[in-house]
Amino acid sequence: MINDRESVRYSVSGLVKCPHCGVTMQPMLRAKKVRRPSINGRPNPFDVTWRCRTQSDMGTCRESGYGNLEHIETHVINWLDRHIPDPPIDLQDRIERASAHQATVVQERSAEDEIADLERQEDNLAKAVSVGAISLDAARRRQEKILSERQEIQERQPPRTTLIEPGQEDRPRAEYMGIVAEWGMASPDQRNKILRTVIGGIQVYKGRGIPLDEKYRIVPKWAA
Repeated sequence: MINDRESVRYSVSGLVKCPHCGVTMQPMLRAKKVRRPSINGRPNPFDVTWRCRTQSDMGTCRESGYGNLEHIETHVINWLDRHIPDPPIDLQDRIERASAHQATVVQERSAEDEIADLERQEDNLAKAVSVGAISLDAARRRQEKILSERQEIQERQPPRTTLIEPGQEDRPRAEYMGIVAEWGMASPDQRNKILRTVIGGIQVYKGRGIPLDEKYRIVPKWAA
């Protein structure tokens, strides 16, 4: 069953990004009447869909794509299997080191804190639109300002990661080893902590029925 104390419900929470507007995409569950049976108390991954918040709330990111958890996790696992060496490693040790690593990263990311504040503003803006507290035109103007501020924040920061194209991969550092073996044993929250030591983001592109390598593109940590 689901552990209600888990801070993250899905393995890729916070990692799925819209490549067009840059926002962190949000998970949405299919309507109850069309959902598949749950698995071990959790939603069927085919019923969890990541969508661009800008497009969902404002309709202003028309080139955004969407993807379900099943396909995203399948692509992530295949990517890990191709790029990460897999000797046995102690799961608890990995989780502890992942948590320590994440704590260090959070302290260093003032730019990401600013972006998180902008995302909160986007959430408040969407709520204001939903209750009629602001007109759609005014909301769109504010959304454009938020996107402009986000771009300014990103432009003043040195690039931290670059997308590795097929055939251009660097050899992963030793601290990334053993992740594939741990995946099956870990909870979604643990998987999320593990992935954050390896993956900087998962970009979701528009298109149905296209190969997963084209629809989902991973930005690895070691490419910095």
